[in-house]
Amino acid sequence: MRATWIIILNWLTNRLCMTAEDTCPSLLNHFHEEHL
Repeated sequence: MRATWIIILNWLTNRLCMTAEDTCPSLLNHFHEEHL
């Protein structure tokens, strides 16, 4: 189930990257800081 959530979050992040590229790195960094 955890892997599914990671895939979903990655997909959502990629979608956000397309619409707001400058928020992409900060979202990824925040996610990794929270979950690693």
